[in-house]
Amino acid sequence: MSDLHHTVDHLATRLEEEHRRLALLWLERLDALLSIQRNEVFPTHQLLDHIPTLVLEIAAHLRQPDEPIAANTAVMAKAEELGLLRFDQRASVHQLLREYQIFAEILEDFCADEAAKLGP
Repeated sequence: MSDLHHTVDHLATRLEEEHRRLALLWLERLDALLSIQRNEVFPTHQLLDHIPTLVLEIAAHLRQPDEPIAANTAVMAKAEELGLLRFDQRASVHQLLREYQIFAEILEDFCADEAAKLGP
């Protein structure tokens, strides 16, 4: 197994193991930005179901990276479902983009930390 394949496999495994914690971290980061009660922005628990599943889909994609992630229908479908849910909850485009930006930052930090643990 090549070093790159080993690293990618490790990242996928760690994302699978930590998908719920990453979703909660995302929610905590969003909560820190809100000036109103969380339940006014996120009126249902549906949102919390989408983020862990999206993390799992990203991990699955890492294991089978035959195509760009934008072409991965499972990842894109889950991201679209999340966007539609947030639209139904009357989130602004700016708010939704900020939520995705925070999600990306969390995943990037997590993957960088895990890759660093593996060493050079």
